[in-house]
Amino acid sequence: MRCLPRAQGCIPDVLSYNILINGCCKAQRIDEANQIFDEMSFRGLIPNTATHSTLISGLSQAGRIFEAKELFKDMHAQGCSPDLVTYSILLHG
Repeated sequence: MRCLPRAQGCIPDVLSYNILINGCCKAQRIDEANQIFDEMSFRGLIPNTATHSTLISGLSQAGRIFEAKELFKDMHAQGCSPDLVTYSILLHG
């Protein structure tokens, strides 16, 4: 990924990835947000509830409801518990 500051010795954590995913979703760059989500897992970081909720929200707002539901199912399968925010996003989606 081009936008991560790894070259300067700064290793991104879950919060860094969440911020990037959120920014991509707000800019309606959902495919890029998905790539960042995948890279996060590839780098050994475990997406948390906020990560999932942010991407589910972005997918829902982009009209990609099926993908949002699949991500929600994957969230459960990975042992990540949804919270009130996650359920609220799904209801509004």
